Order: sequence, then structure tokens, then C-alpha cells
Amino acid sequence: MEKLILKNLKNKNGYVIIFIVVIILVVVSILGATLSLSFQSRAKVSEIDVYRTQALYLAEGFAREVIYYLKNDPNNIPTGKIVNFSTWEGKATMSYQINYPQNGMTTITSTAYVPDGQNNQAVRTIKVIIDSNYKIIYWEEEKLENLN
Repeated sequence: MEKLILKNLKNKNGYVIIFIVVIILVVVSILGATLSLSFQSRAKVSEIDVYRTQALYLAEGFAREVIYYLKNDPNNIPTGKIVNFSTWEGKATMSYQINYPQNGMTTITSTAYVPDGQNNQAVRTIKVIIDSNYKIIYWEEEKLENLN
């Protein structure tokens, strides 16, 4: 009788150990999946930041180019620009708008659109105010737009 009871206890202990191992594996799998999704999400945010930064630099560069043309060749200011880099699958486009207020200051609004390769774009717009000597006296990012 004692042998029968010990045998039943050993069998139950085996099932309990298997059950505990299965629970531990499920918990570890769920934690692993959660960490994996977290890293993927952070990678996507970093990628979007890269496109936004590229758009900001392009908008600033184009504003400076417009200032150059205003100073040196005001009749040939480019109306827009398409930039194609070998690392991009798409093209960045830029545009600007010039306002001439009465106080002698000129306001240039420059916008750049950078594609992310998936039909979305990062858009950055800056506003630059220059004086009559073409010196930048004010610079600000007008709006930060999400990928659309």
C-alpha cells in the first residue's frame, strides 16, 4: 500500500513539474514578444526622426539658397527644388514663399518634404527673417508635421 501511495505521489509530482515548466515557458514567451514589439516600435520612431531631421536640414538649406539668390541674382530665384540622393528611393522636394513687409525685413518660408520609401512624407517648414543686408535676424521652425 505504501508503494502504491509513493508511486501516485511521484506521478503527480511529474505532472506538477511539467505544468510549472509549461507556465514558465509561456511567461518567458510573452515577455520576449513584448520586448520584441517594444524594440520594433523604437526603431520605427528613430527612422521617422531621421526623415524629419533630413527635411529640416533641407528646408534650412533651401532658405539659405533663396537668400543667396535674393542677394546676388534676384531675377533667377529657383521656384522649387527636387533633390535626389542615392540613399533615398524617393526625391525630396522644397518650396518657399517670400513676403516683403514695409519695415525692410524679408520673410522667407521654406518647406521640405522627404519621402520615407513607403508613400509617406516628413514635412518641415521654417521661417527666416532677413534684414536689408541679407543677414538672418530670426529663424524658427514654423511647424513640425508627422509623416502623412
